[in-house]
Amino acid sequence: MVNYILILEYLRKNEYNNEEKVFKKGEITMKKTKRFVGAVCLSIMMAMVTSSIVPSLAGTVTVEAASKVKLNKTKATLYVGKSTQLKVKGTTKKVTWKSSNKKVATVTSKGKVTAKKKGKAIITAKVSGKKYTCKVTVKDIALKSISLNKTSVTLDMQDTYKLKVKYSPTNTTVKKEVTWISSNTDVAIVDEWGEVYACNAGKTTITAKVGNKKAKCTVTVKEQPSEDSSNDDSSSDDNSKEDTTKERTPAENLNILKAYIVLYGSVNSNGDKYIEREDSMDGNKYKTGIVYIKEKDKLQFIYYGVSDKYKRAMNMYVDFNEGVGVSPEYILTFQNVNIGCRARATFDATKYNQNDTVHFELITGIGLSEDDIQDVANAELRASFAGWNLLLVEKTGLQLSDIGFTSYK
Repeated sequence: MVNYILILEYLRKNEYNNEEKVFKKGEITMKKTKRFVGAVCLSIMMAMVTSSIVPSLAGTVTVEAASKVKLNKTKATLYVGKSTQLKVKGTTKKVTWKSSNKKVATVTSKGKVTAKKKGKAIITAKVSGKKYTCKVTVKDIALKSISLNKTSVTLDMQDTYKLKVKYSPTNTTVKKEVTWISSNTDVAIVDEWGEVYACNAGKTTITAKVGNKKAKCTVTVKEQPSEDSSNDDSSSDDNSKEDTTKERTPAENLNILKAYIVLYGSVNSNGDKYIEREDSMDGNKYKTGIVYIKEKDKLQFIYYGVSDKYKRAMNMYVDFNEGVGVSPEYILTFQNVNIGCRARATFDATKYNQNDTVHFELITGIGLSEDDIQDVANAELRASFAGWNLLLVEKTGLQLSDIGFTSYK
């Protein structure tokens, strides 16, 4: 360490000595000597000071260059729901974070990245105008297997049962789109939510499928006991063998229709399920529908038409548990004219065909003759049956002849 105090003291004494010589002797050369010595000493002092200061400055510059700003990660792979922490190294300045796709991955103000759904996103950290990025890949948590809440179930006819899918692992993030299949829709059918409806006696396998994973449940529908069932075991065995090969009965088809409506139908204002179709012809709009009144185990067939001149409707209840008789009721009203009627017919459902003419009893009417009522009502009855038959075919593949209107071909 240079002793600057001694140097300065030396200069001061030397300056006084030289001044005395200048004043006493009057010699100019002594001034030059004083300046020369001062310059030499000053140069020595500057050199020493520089040598002591410069190394420390050089060291400081070297440290700054070594502190490179960067992210702790430039790539990251995460599973949905998982997180990782990103950090900017080499600086203490403020960092702002941004995700290129927040649906895939989000980032907090402190750099915490959370995976949201399968895909890719770029996380950007911005410091003093410069950007640093990390590529994030998000993967789904794979589905290993599925199972059902029941592997077998026994139902009575017209009973329902809800099957539910269980996933392994439970936190899987794959799309849980379940496809349901019944191996025998004559016995039981299943809707898109796993609701099973027992139609007729027998066995079927309900399969749930998610991707390439499957789970199965065996459904057994019990035979309803018959009042006149025989106690003869051999006769019973023969009947059971015949049941496996014979065609479905109208009663069995009716059960299938009811099951279809329960599972796939819409709900009306009374809380009952129904199916319908709409059509139009020559500016007239038509609606045909079938309602299943489950509380009474009864079907209601409805036909409704509207034009700019009149409205008409056909309403018929079907309950073959009470017999084969049906009583369609017809209503006709004209727009802005005091003309209309309400009439009802009764006939055997098993004998009616599209060419038949039945008699309608007038309940109330005005402005129409008896012949007019019969002609119009029968024409609308034929149109109603045609619409109901088309509705059945489109929705269930059944026809009116399959559910008890055996003569309607």
